[in-house]
Amino acid sequence: MIQEIINNQIEKIKLKNRRYKHIRKVGDHLLYMHWMLSDKAMKMHTLKGKELNIHVKSMTIISSRIADYKKYINLITFLQK
Repeated sequence: MIQEIINNQIEKIKLKNRRYKHIRKVGDHLLYMHWMLSDKAMKMHTLKGKELNIHVKSMTIISSRIADYKKYINLITFLQK
Protein backbone atom coordinates (compact mmCIF):
# COMPACT_ATOMS: atom_id res chain seq x y z
CA MET A 1 0.00 0.00 0.00
CA ILE A 2 2.64 2.52 1.02
CA GLN A 3 4.93 1.32 -1.77
CA GLU A 4 2.18 1.98 -4.33
CA ILE A 5 1.75 5.54 -3.06
CA ILE A 6 5.50 6.11 -3.25
CA ASN A 7 5.64 4.67 -6.78
CA ASN A 8 2.77 6.92 -7.88
CA GLN A 9 4.56 9.97 -6.52
CA ILE A 10 7.79 8.94 -8.27
CA GLU A 11 5.93 8.55 -11.59
CA LYS A 12 4.36 12.00 -11.20
CA ILE A 13 7.79 13.52 -10.58
CA LYS A 14 9.26 11.74 -13.62
CA LEU A 15 6.40 12.97 -15.80
CA LYS A 16 6.86 16.53 -14.53
CA ASN A 17 10.61 16.39 -15.24
CA ARG A 18 9.99 15.14 -18.78
CA ARG A 19 7.59 18.02 -19.41
CA TYR A 20 10.09 20.58 -18.12
CA LYS A 21 12.86 19.05 -20.23
CA HIS A 22 10.62 19.23 -23.29
CA ILE A 23 9.71 22.86 -22.62
CA ARG A 24 13.39 23.68 -22.15
CA LYS A 25 14.32 21.99 -25.45
CA VAL A 26 11.58 23.82 -27.32
CA GLY A 27 12.65 27.11 -25.72
CA ASP A 28 16.27 26.49 -26.66
CA HIS A 29 15.27 25.80 -30.26
CA LEU A 30 13.18 28.96 -30.27
CA LEU A 31 16.21 30.94 -29.09
CA TYR A 32 18.34 29.30 -31.79
CA MET A 33 15.82 30.34 -34.45
CA HIS A 34 15.92 33.93 -33.16
CA TRP A 35 19.70 33.91 -33.47
CA MET A 36 19.47 32.46 -36.96
CA LEU A 37 16.97 35.14 -37.97
CA SER A 38 19.15 37.94 -36.63
CA ASP A 39 22.21 36.53 -38.44
CA LYS A 40 20.28 36.46 -41.70
CA ALA A 41 19.12 40.04 -41.13
CA MET A 42 22.70 41.18 -40.62
CA LYS A 43 23.80 39.58 -43.91
CA MET A 44 20.92 41.05 -45.91
CA HIS A 45 22.62 44.31 -46.89
CA THR A 46 25.18 42.50 -49.06
CA LEU A 47 22.61 40.69 -51.22
CA LYS A 48 20.88 41.84 -54.39
CA GLY A 49 18.27 40.53 -56.80
CA LYS A 50 17.43 36.84 -56.75
CA GLU A 51 19.68 36.07 -53.78
CA LEU A 52 17.89 38.75 -51.75
CA ASN A 53 14.46 37.31 -52.61
CA ILE A 54 15.55 33.82 -51.56
CA HIS A 55 17.02 35.20 -48.35
CA VAL A 56 13.82 37.11 -47.52
CA LYS A 57 11.67 34.02 -48.16
CA SER A 58 13.81 31.95 -45.79
CA MET A 59 13.53 34.70 -43.17
CA THR A 60 9.74 34.74 -43.45
CA ILE A 61 9.67 30.95 -43.04
CA ILE A 62 11.81 31.20 -39.91
CA SER A 63 9.66 33.98 -38.46
CA SER A 64 6.46 32.00 -39.07
CA ARG A 65 8.04 28.96 -37.38
CA ILE A 66 8.97 31.18 -34.42
CA ALA A 67 5.34 32.26 -34.12
CA ASP A 68 4.21 28.63 -34.23
CA TYR A 69 6.69 27.65 -31.53
CA LYS A 70 5.53 30.52 -29.33
CA LYS A 71 1.92 29.36 -29.67
CA TYR A 72 3.02 25.80 -28.85
CA ILE A 73 4.90 26.88 -25.71
CA ASN A 74 1.91 28.92 -24.56
CA LEU A 75 -0.33 25.90 -25.12
CA ILE A 76 1.97 23.56 -23.19
CA THR A 77 2.45 25.89 -20.24
CA PHE A 78 -1.30 26.57 -20.08
CA LEU A 79 -2.04 22.85 -19.94
CA GLN A 80 0.41 22.32 -17.09
CA LYS A 81 -1.32 24.71 -14.70
